[in-house]
Amino acid sequence: MPLFYQSIRYKSLWPLKVYTVISYVAMLATVIACFTGRVGNQSMPQTFDKWNTYLTPLSWAHSIWIFIWVLQGLYILSICVPSRREDKEPLMRSLGFLLPMSWNTMTIWPVCWVHDQIVAAFIFIFLTQILSFFVYMNIHETYEDRRDRYVMGVLTVDGHYRSFTLEEKLYAFFDWFVTLAPASITISYLGLICLVLSSSIGSYYNSSFDPTLSLALLVLIAIVAITICIHRKDPFVAMPMSIGLAAISVSHTDDRVSLTATVMSISVGTICLMTTGYLVWRLRESRKNSEQQRLLQIHRDLAVRKILPSRSITESSVRVIKGREIKGRDMRIVRIDRDHRADEIEEVLGFNNRIFREETGRDDAGSSYDSIDVWMDRLKADWARIYCARGDDEGRVCAFLFAHTKDHLLPGADAKSKTVHIWLCASSPEVRRQGVMTQLLSALLEDAAAVQVNQLTVCTIPPTFRNMVRWLERNSFTCLGVVDASIQKFMYSRSI
Repeated sequence: MPLFYQSIRYKSLWPLKVYTVISYVAMLATVIACFTGRVGNQSMPQTFDKWNTYLTPLSWAHSIWIFIWVLQGLYILSICVPSRREDKEPLMRSLGFLLPMSWNTMTIWPVCWVHDQIVAAFIFIFLTQILSFFVYMNIHETYEDRRDRYVMGVLTVDGHYRSFTLEEKLYAFFDWFVTLAPASITISYLGLICLVLSSSIGSYYNSSFDPTLSLALLVLIAIVAITICIHRKDPFVAMPMSIGLAAISVSHTDDRVSLTATVMSISVGTICLMTTGYLVWRLRESRKNSEQQRLLQIHRDLAVRKILPSRSITESSVRVIKGREIKGRDMRIVRIDRDHRADEIEEVLGFNNRIFREETGRDDAGSSYDSIDVWMDRLKADWARIYCARGDDEGRVCAFLFAHTKDHLLPGADAKSKTVHIWLCASSPEVRRQGVMTQLLSALLEDAAAVQVNQLTVCTIPPTFRNMVRWLERNSFTCLGVVDASIQKFMYSRSI
């Protein structure tokens, strides 16, 4: 299972915290032992003096290492400070289990007494991971705001489908890069360590030792990197290898090792470039072949929903048309109105209260949003219904949208207007950014087309529900103005 898989992102926060802290403590203990000379045949300062590279110049080696360890300590604090798990998602998706895995490797090598020629490899991998992390934190949130469109294509309410824009293609490539590249670089991390070590085996114990073994290992590691790169169609596996070989070719004192490293660096780099070109071609072909299939599936889903009655489904909450269960992206869309059983409505109410407490950290017991009586009164309004998405085999609620018609004064208007108003909506973290709420909105818009109302409104509090504003803007809502300045409550509207 990929390290970035959704169930891991949302269900493994505590194991990640424990594993990260333990790995960091073990790594620091090993570093302290290395500095004092208790592990290995020389101390870490002696290692710096002996292994002077372009990545770790002699005068800056200590400062670079201390800076990296401080950054790692700050990462430990950020991953362990109590907060909502959604706030931890960028940390879990960008580095996740990869960084403590690297710490484990960093702990093992010094214990084996071969840490003295591995400084450059450590510096390279950690600088790469830290750079990837900060790039991810600053850019990925922008991409996530548009992810629903990039995964399924841009689907308008009336069922039309348009192709990706250049900006959307760039963000789609970025998503592929930030999820694939860190994992690939970590895979090549062990190989890069072996490569740096193998380049010095010939002179590690005795300067006159024949470097034949170094040559053989360099060739073997390069062949393994090329094989993995071709097999996985993944250039990021070979990229660090090519850079490491190039560094060895420049800095190694033995001419044969340097020449071999140069040839292998060119070979691995060429395969890396060829794999990159092939991968780009394959992505374009895959996009071209699957576009029509997605288009047909989207129109099929829309056609099915138009066949369904506007009122609720049967008591079993399973819709069957011509013997087929109708689902929307692996979940059923259920319409609930005043004629439904109270326990179904209470189930949605309980889901709403749980999500509200998790999102805000408050328990507004006794408020209008928490009262079953208020919910039942709202369902008595004209054209009032709850659109509910049920997932998994047990049919549990994973998202809902509560809407009804309402006469109210819109911000900036002189007279009241009748609109279809979304009173409440919520989705569980496990299904967010997967288009579930957008499907509920599509079902609402299809039914609302029969109502003599041309406007859909919703109110939200951006400081509390910041993701809601992004979702509204993606779905053509515009801000009408402030409804309650004391709590920064705004109203948004779109045409039906």
